[in-house]
Amino acid sequence: MRRRRVLLTTAVIIVFGAVLGLWRWWPPSDTTQAGLKAAIVRYDLAWASSSVRPAQLVGKKLTPADKKMLQQAWLDRLEAAASGQALNESRDFDYTAAFASAEWHTSQGTRELINCSGTLIYWDFLHRKPDGSVLVRAGVAVHFKEIVWNPDQHKAISQEDWAPCIAVQDYTLKKIDGTWKVTATKYWRWYDPATKALFTGAP
Repeated sequence: MRRRRVLLTTAVIIVFGAVLGLWRWWPPSDTTQAGLKAAIVRYDLAWASSSVRPAQLVGKKLTPADKKMLQQAWLDRLEAAASGQALNESRDFDYTAAFASAEWHTSQGTRELINCSGTLIYWDFLHRKPDGSVLVRAGVAVHFKEIVWNPDQHKAISQEDWAPCIAVQDYTLKKIDGTWKVTATKYWRWYDPATKALFTGAP
C-alpha cells in the first residue's frame, strides 16, 4: 500500500513537472504575443523619444519650465511602458541633455529630431518564468523625423528620415494591472535589416 502511494506521488510529480516544463517553453497565444510586441515597441519608443524635440519647441531656446515639463512628460511615457528595474534605473536620466546631444549645427541651421516611430522587425519567444514574467528576444527598427531649423529664415527644412542600427535585446516583461510592461533588458546582438544578419561589436 505504501509502495503504491509512493509510486502514485512520483507519477504526479513527474506529470506536474512535464506540464510545468511545457508551460515554461510553450509560446503564448497570438493575442498575448501581440500584447508583448506592442509593449516592447512602446518601451523602445519611450527611450527613442529622449532624442526628440516636440514640434511646438522647434527652434526655441528652452526655459527651465520647458525642461521640467519635458522631463516629466518623458518619465510619464516611460512609466507607461516600464516597471521594476527597467524603470528604476532610468529615473535620473536627463531628457533635455539627451536630445540636446542629438542636435548639431550645419551650414543650413540646426539639425533637430521632431518625431519617431517604431516597427518590430525581430522576434523570438524564449520562455516564461515562475513569477508570471515572460522572456523574449526582440529588435525594434526606430525611424526619426529629421528637420534642419534655419533661424534666419525662421523655418524648418525637412530632411530624410534617420534610422539608427537596430539593437536586439532580451526583454523581461510582466503583466501589471492588465498591461504588459518591460521590467528588464539585456543587449544581445546588433541586427542589419538589409541582410538580416546578426552581429556583435560596434554597429
